Amino acid sequence: MAAGFGPNYIQQFLRDGKEPGADKLARLLEVLGEQSSLFVLTGVEATAADLEMLRLSASLPPDIRDEALALFRALQARAAQQAPQPEDDPAEPAKS
Repeated sequence: MAAGFGPNYIQQFLRDGKEPGADKLARLLEVLGEQSSLFVLTGVEATAADLEMLRLSASLPPDIRDEALALFRALQARAAQQAPQPEDDPAEPAKS
């Protein structure tokens, strides 16, 4: 394996619940790449665009980053409001 240890090492994590040392985890994450590493660490699947947004936001000064976060929260709330409600679902027959 490119990280320098074999499949048995990985199987020990899965089978025995062992945890890797920080150096081995770092090597594994480096081999996996950004998107897979983020998933391993957080369970969040990220696209290349998601990672770009993360990098861009990390480079902003704290006050502007807070504004960007507020904007994304507002956009998320707006998207949730625009989502079809169960009673508005066009696939369901109209109630009389």
